[in-house]
Amino acid sequence: MLSPAELISDPVFAGISPKFLLWQQGLVIRRRLTAGQVVCRQGDAGNTAFLIRSGSFEVTVQPTESKSAKGLPRSGAQSALRFQLTPADMIFGEMACMSGTPRTASVTALEDAEVWELRRNVLDRLMRIPSHRQRFEADYRGRALDLVLQGAQLFENIGHDEYRKIVDYLRPRLSFVRVSPGQTLFRQGDRANALYLVRLGHVRVGVRRFGNETGVLSRGPGAILGEISLLAISPQDLRRTVEEVDDALGTALDRAGEDLAAAIPAGLRNATCSALGHLELARLSRADFLQLVREFPILRRRLVEQSLAALRSNEEGNPLLREYIEQGLYEGRKLLVLDMELCTRCDECTKGCVEQHGTKSHGVPVTRMLRDGRRFENFTIATACRSCADPHCMTGCPVDSIHRGKHLQIVIEDHCIGCGLCAANCPYGNITMVPNERRRVELPDPDRAGQTLLLSQPKAVTCDLCDAEGKLSAPQPRCVSACPHEAASRMTGEELLQRVMGDAVREK
Repeated sequence: MLSPAELISDPVFAGISPKFLLWQQGLVIRRRLTAGQVVCRQGDAGNTAFLIRSGSFEVTVQPTESKSAKGLPRSGAQSALRFQLTPADMIFGEMACMSGTPRTASVTALEDAEVWELRRNVLDRLMRIPSHRQRFEADYRGRALDLVLQGAQLFENIGHDEYRKIVDYLRPRLSFVRVSPGQTLFRQGDRANALYLVRLGHVRVGVRRFGNETGVLSRGPGAILGEISLLAISPQDLRRTVEEVDDALGTALDRAGEDLAAAIPAGLRNATCSALGHLELARLSRADFLQLVREFPILRRRLVEQSLAALRSNEEGNPLLREYIEQGLYEGRKLLVLDMELCTRCDECTKGCVEQHGTKSHGVPVTRMLRDGRRFENFTIATACRSCADPHCMTGCPVDSIHRGKHLQIVIEDHCIGCGLCAANCPYGNITMVPNERRRVELPDPDRAGQTLLLSQPKAVTCDLCDAEGKLSAPQPRCVSACPHEAASRMTGEELLQRVMGDAVREK
């Protein structure tokens, strides 16, 4: 642990109030590493960032397993991405720390080294210093390109040499855009002017027909937006094969010379896209996109194939998808789902939750769930933490007492001051404020002069998958195991949607 005096005297922290550094004592830790020691692993919770003080590090990004349209794993994915960091790079891990998302890479010390590990509150203050923020942004943009391409299905299974040529083409041309929740990217009927690749977050895709919104979809990390309108592919092209559409586009681009925009007139957006949460995108202008698909025919063919498949898809008319998005189920990574055809309302799930946690956190028995919530077909989504992909609750905590655990669950630490901001930020009502009988505060009695009252300080409480300390290799939530009828289960939003849609198909 570094003392406030060490931080105040270090040039990196110049510009941060000494009073703030004193208040945040304990949130910066010195870590000395030996060669071969792992600093962080891809997929782990990312609650901290690391300032590089000495030594060098290897960063390894393993491509994530993607699935085909039928839900089967794809084979032949890209090889791992590797690069090195030194003190000149100053920092790593800041992306996961600020967004609350899992680590996107593993980092290993190549030699004896030292890093200073920062919690989110300190990193936030560092990034407010203009010179640091500009540097962090520049470093981030340099790394993010490789990460966004690794996560995009479009670039899978491309030979190494061809892939590097594509990266070299895109590096000076892609820009990164951050979008606030609810902000519209483009509207249906707009003239297409750019391609977007989703880096972090989810996008709401709404389709209107005859004046009414008839379909709603969500698109997450790795998705591509806007390719159909940029290629000017229309429903009339559904009568043609992929080869016919691809050949026609290739011929038009080859004959265009320098005027690519005239060869393929910009189409109209066929949907309205807006941010469902905090969103980060890579943006490619239309002119650069057309040059890209001319220089790399393999990408053009894939885009044509994806575009025709999207137009042929019947997902847009499915009312389940609209409800799925409206309930925010797409965000859930650990939804507590109750099958109402099996549930007898015995409430053993809630009793098991209270018994499991006992009085440890608040000095009195406290439940972290309620057997109540909104229905999604034959399932009830119980009132329990969803472990959201984009955790709203972690935004703005003044003492950084809320963070991700080993299983990406939300953990609330004992130094919570009970301000209630996390509960207010949770859009699903899954965090409650409960008096903490283990921490009582003596205050003046307003009704009796000279007398005092002993009051319990509020503390936030939410589901931590019964493993706040991260001791288990896999979470074992008591609410699930306590159910005598196998009605309770934990699943992602995508798994729930597949289950419901699969049941709907079987009933037909």
